[in-house]
Amino acid sequence: MKKNLLISTFCLSAMLLTHLDSKAQLKLIHYWDFNSTATCGAAGVQLSPLHADYSSLKQGVIVYNQVTKPLRDSIFDDAIGGSSINVRTILGNDTSAGTCHAGNIYVRTRNPSSEEHFDWYIPTSHYKNIMLTYATERSGSGPLAQVYSYSLDSGLTFSTAGFTAIGGSLPDSTVVTANWAKVQLDLSSLTSVNNNSKFVFRVMTSGQNTATNGNDRYDNITVEGDTMSVTGIASLTDNAFGYKLYPNPANSNVTVVSTEEGTKVVEVRNLLGQTLSVSQVEGKQFQLSVNALNSGIYFVNVTEKNTGVMVSLKLIKN
Repeated sequence: MKKNLLISTFCLSAMLLTHLDSKAQLKLIHYWDFNSTATCGAAGVQLSPLHADYSSLKQGVIVYNQVTKPLRDSIFDDAIGGSSINVRTILGNDTSAGTCHAGNIYVRTRNPSSEEHFDWYIPTSHYKNIMLTYATERSGSGPLAQVYSYSLDSGLTFSTAGFTAIGGSLPDSTVVTANWAKVQLDLSSLTSVNNNSKFVFRVMTSGQNTATNGNDRYDNITVEGDTMSVTGIASLTDNAFGYKLYPNPANSNVTVVSTEEGTKVVEVRNLLGQTLSVSQVEGKQFQLSVNALNSGIYFVNVTEKNTGVMVSLKLIKN
């Protein structure tokens, strides 16, 4: 009995460690620490839109849309004295000595915010198991809660479907405290969010948000996920995850075209899975010699070093 208990305990521990390790392997997709994109605490200046300080997809923007009239210029601005919660060292902007960025900038959504839309345009192309994390606090008169919804069509329609099915890891709202706190929203069960170039996350506020004083504050927003491996047959007309390979069939050289900049590792394999060649290329387009290959079917595997995404393209050699 004791032996069985020890085995069960070990298995449970292993499962927990595996789960935690899986979350730990999430890759950074978008990140705002506002120390590059904001304007060094120039309160009263309308900042929207703000592009991500870092984005592996070369995209990502947050927009504060005002609905009420008349518009107030300072409805969305920034200040110094942000949070260290969820800071990522990938940029190093929180400690830029000798600049205003050393004060650690954050952004704030000012009242009246009852009719405003804080929209995060965060495409998840090539990624799944999406996790949103950020630091937030409110001023004494700031809104008491942040209420969530999402869009799968670039903001045309919004929904809360699936939030209650996540078991509490993603509530439909978060109570905001008067001190910086971490908010982590697990979207992994919302499979429609995976690999979605049109994903938008909306934050609205509730309580204490109709007056003209008070604000909610945000800092160190991260969007993370697991990279997805995809396969496909590409030719002049076929498109596998933004990749095209032509001519196909080929005699001597093939051209590979993608939508992603950066360094790529290119591997050619035969039907037995044996690696025939490995090379490293740069940019969206490159050529590959197939002169040394015998007639037959091969696979050109392209791995993006920036995103970790691997695309497998079927090649026919004449």
